[in-house]
Amino acid sequence: MCWLEKEHEKGRLIVEDSGICAGMLMDIVFGALIPRKWVLETEGKQQLDANGRRQQLETIKKRIRMVLRGINPAANQYGEHVVRGE
Repeated sequence: MCWLEKEHEKGRLIVEDSGICAGMLMDIVFGALIPRKWVLETEGKQQLDANGRRQQLETIKKRIRMVLRGINPAANQYGEHVVRGE
């Protein structure tokens, strides 16, 4: 939450409630890690294959980029600009 608040103070992000925003980011990352369509069932056991894992990680990155574009005023103005932590 501290990082979100600092970025908001610098004008890099628009964050109305850092707790809700942090929770949303956590849900995106950890919710996406829950095995669903990323697993194969082999002999009654669920296993994550390498391709599924890569797809899972790319999906998490895409979700985070979408959120950052939504709360980043520069991204709304200039397209693909994404804020990186300091």
